[in-house]
Amino acid sequence: MEKILLDNVKRDLKSAGMSEEAIEQLLEALSIKSLAKLEARLGSEGEAVADPKQLFLLTEKFGYTE
Repeated sequence: MEKILLDNVKRDLKSAGMSEEAIEQLLEALSIKSLAKLEARLGSEGEAVADPKQLFLLTEKFGYTE
């Protein structure tokens, strides 16, 4: 699989009408590696946090852990 250069992603998002600030915020959120940090950044109410939390709870329930 070919890697996409970050500059190309930024260029494409900008050409799609996204502001520089929005692009930076999006890339910052996508770089978060911890669900707790993502929740702190986005809040706990949205699907971006609720769905992975539910998935991790179910995997623990069925005996899968880190």
